[in-house]
Formats: sequence, C-alpha cells, structure tokens
Amino acid sequence: MVRFLHQHSESIAPQRSKLITDLGLQKGNVVTITNEETLIKGFMQIITHKISAIAIIDFKTGELINNLSASDMKGITQESFWKLELPLHQILTEQADKKLPPVTCSSNTNLGEIIDNFSKHGVHRIYVVDPTNKPLNVITLTDVMNVFTTTMKIA
Repeated sequence: MVRFLHQHSESIAPQRSKLITDLGLQKGNVVTITNEETLIKGFMQIITHKISAIAIIDFKTGELINNLSASDMKGITQESFWKLELPLHQILTEQADKKLPPVTCSSNTNLGEIIDNFSKHGVHRIYVVDPTNKPLNVITLTDVMNVFTTTMKIA
C-alpha cells in the first residue's frame, strides 16, 4: 500500500503535507532495550508487549542504535541457540554487514516524507527521534494505513 501511495502521491497531496504530529502519529512511547541486555531479553520484551519490534538504545546515552524484530529470529538454529544469551552489542557487531541501521525522522516530518521513506527503504517501521537521536515513538505501516482508512468515507 505504501508503494501505491508513493507512486500516486498527487492523489493524496493534501494528506502528504500534514505533519505527523497533526495526524496523531507521534504519540505514545517506543519500547526500548539497551545494547547491554541479552538477545533473549529483547525477544521476551517483544512477546510481553505484543509488538513486532523494539528499539535498541545505547546503554550510556539512550541514543537509538538499531532495531530488534521477530524476523531477527530467522537465523537461530539448534546449533546457534546459545547466542540468545549474548548481549545485543555483540550480536550487532557480528551482524554489522547484514543489519541495516534504523530509519528515523523528526517530530516535524510530514506524512509524504514518511511514505517516501517507507517506500525507499522497504522497512516496516520508522523511529521518531529527538535532536540527540533518542527514540520518542515508532511509526508503522499500519499507522500510515490508519491515516487513510479513518479519513476515507465509505458509502
């Protein structure tokens, strides 16, 4: 859907220029875990909070480092099960060439930029960060779809 919105941006021009704060997309808190915590603790937070991903933050600065999602479990096998006890900073170092940095935006980003970034980067979430790169919120594809489904009038 996001690619469609990106390709047909002229038909949603009024919504594209609206700020994420005006659309209610910058509310609530983002679930985080520090890079000193273990991989298993991260997956447990995902399960506990019933979400698909959490932000990994630097334990000293609170800055956003990366993202841990349920899809990160793909590479875990019986032989690598022990890695669940490793700290996230070690996992991130080992996967540095495979794991892309998270896509971010600021509070004054408009919906058009969000749609363009979803389309360009092929991600499932974009983190809203403050000027010091501390996560404030996360915007998902579902959030973007809700903007259009709640404003559409169905006859």
